[in-house]
Amino acid sequence: MSSYLRMGSLRWSSNSKPTSRAKPLPPKVSNDPIPPSAQPDSWETVNPDSLSPVSADDNDPDFVSLQESSTDGGQDRPYLLQPSQQENAPPRTANLRGTHQNVSVDPQLNQGRAHYPPAERGKAALSPERGTTLRKEQLDVQQDALSRLQEENDQLKVIIRSHVKQIEDTERQRQVDVERLRTDKEHSERTAREEIERTKATLQQQARQTDAVIAERDRLRKDRDGVVASLSAENERLKTTAAKQAEEKRGALDELNRIRAQAHSDLQKARKNLDIRTSELQISLADNDLLLQENKDLRVKAALAVDLQRHLDSIERDLKAARDESSALRKEYAQMTALLDDRTSELKGAQSFLTTADTFSGTEVLNTLQKLNAEVLQNTAFMSESMIETFMSGKANPKTEEQTASAKRASGIVGRAMVHFLSTKKHKDDPILVQIAFQAYFSYVLQWIARAWIIGGDENQNRFIDGIYERVRDTEAQAIFGRWRALTRANIPQVAQLDELQLASLLTAKIFSGLADILLVAGCNASQSELVAALSAKFNEKVSFLVSLSMRINKIIGEDVTSGDLEILTVPPAATFDSSAMEDVYNEGTPGRPGVGTKVLCTTDLGLRKRVRVAVTGDKEKHWAITTLLKPKVALESVVDIMED
Repeated sequence: MSSYLRMGSLRWSSNSKPTSRAKPLPPKVSNDPIPPSAQPDSWETVNPDSLSPVSADDNDPDFVSLQESSTDGGQDRPYLLQPSQQENAPPRTANLRGTHQNVSVDPQLNQGRAHYPPAERGKAALSPERGTTLRKEQLDVQQDALSRLQEENDQLKVIIRSHVKQIEDTERQRQVDVERLRTDKEHSERTAREEIERTKATLQQQARQTDAVIAERDRLRKDRDGVVASLSAENERLKTTAAKQAEEKRGALDELNRIRAQAHSDLQKARKNLDIRTSELQISLADNDLLLQENKDLRVKAALAVDLQRHLDSIERDLKAARDESSALRKEYAQMTALLDDRTSELKGAQSFLTTADTFSGTEVLNTLQKLNAEVLQNTAFMSESMIETFMSGKANPKTEEQTASAKRASGIVGRAMVHFLSTKKHKDDPILVQIAFQAYFSYVLQWIARAWIIGGDENQNRFIDGIYERVRDTEAQAIFGRWRALTRANIPQVAQLDELQLASLLTAKIFSGLADILLVAGCNASQSELVAALSAKFNEKVSFLVSLSMRINKIIGEDVTSGDLEILTVPPAATFDSSAMEDVYNEGTPGRPGVGTKVLCTTDLGLRKRVRVAVTGDKEKHWAITTLLKPKVALESVVDIMED
């Protein structure tokens, strides 16, 4: 393992001390063979090319650096081993850098002769000069070898230092890399943990969202099943009604066709009789011509004058009768033609009354009404919040005469309980009660617009036409009174011949006046005119849209649907709550139900009901099929307690 050459030390015998330091002679190579007795037990051949630049083994007791040297008796004699080790060191032979000279080293040159065999001992005694020369040559060879070894040792030290420096640089770089890898690992682990936490949070959120979506899907499925069941039942009822109406229509058409065929047959017979009478008249005219000719002949013939005169009188009588009959036939033909025209016009009128096809379906009307309810909810929330924030001071002010008058007007529309709550509760922080009052007012006004015969007209006129329509509906079939309603609605004159935009503007102004009454009752610090001006400036377009939408509903249910009567539903204030006919708008999704006898505060959303005349079996007997398409939504009086809580 060591890169240093281990060599046996040379020890000089005490009997061979030099007397002077002579210049060392150049090495001589002797070709004389070394006696076998002078050779050590073993030779060690060292190949310098096999030395590797590896650091010295500090644990090897035989290792001595080549730089360490000592002098013996003033002469430069390097010792490689300690004196205690020199005695036991065996003689070695070195093959240095290609030198193949065998050098025998006898550590005990003078004392060792006793160990030689007798024959060899004699030879050594006979040539002392030769032994001295041999020792000098050996010393020179050793010094030369030591010099070369010291040079190689220096080179090896340089190589070792460079390798050690490279190893240290490599070690430092390795430590830097290890530290950087450790830092990267910690950063990666921290990033991975954060990513895992985020992934966990995302998965949990997605799981919650999935649960919510599943619950919503189940609810929608239940709603869908309920709607499908109700629509299926409604479809079956409509099919039955349509079949009965079709049967009635076919019967009426058959009767009209029979009457028409009978009239046509009578007309054909009259035409045939007229043709016969005309041909007879023509024949009579021809005969008359012949008679006139004969009369001329008779005038010539005096003898036949009397007979011809009688015959002429009779012909004249026949001619007069034929003329009278022809006039009667012409009159009868004119009467038949007039009767046919009357029957044709009656048939056309009956066909128009028997037409039961609706321009709009019940679903389209329902969607329009739901859109109206949604717009009312959204606009009233914004209007109440804006107006309360602007005109409500939060301080209790004494009630004025204007507020008292507004309370009387409002109580007739939104109810006494609503007026009481508006005047006694505080609305500055939470205007929800004002919003509910706005919804109640809009429900009343828009329901009135949707049901009116004359929109914006006198209520007495509307009630009068309603009475007439009730009598027509009680006595006639569905197709007839439905068509009567459509024609009446289409042709009845409106208020002062106003167009739709002017009528909508007039109704919008009335609505603003009613909303101002509600705001005054709630305690707003402004006059009615100021409140109306503020409402008109901010919400004129929105309220006009609501009025136009309710007018469109009026036209649809009054003119475009004749297969049944569509009725807009509201619930009067202070009515008893009935879950089968209405819905509590503030109790959706809660397990509890309103108690028995709970009073309705007001209507917030309009409902829709369809009434169809199914059959008429007698003059006074009738049967109606009534279907609630949309329940009206109401706010109960208990909602005020919930708001306070």
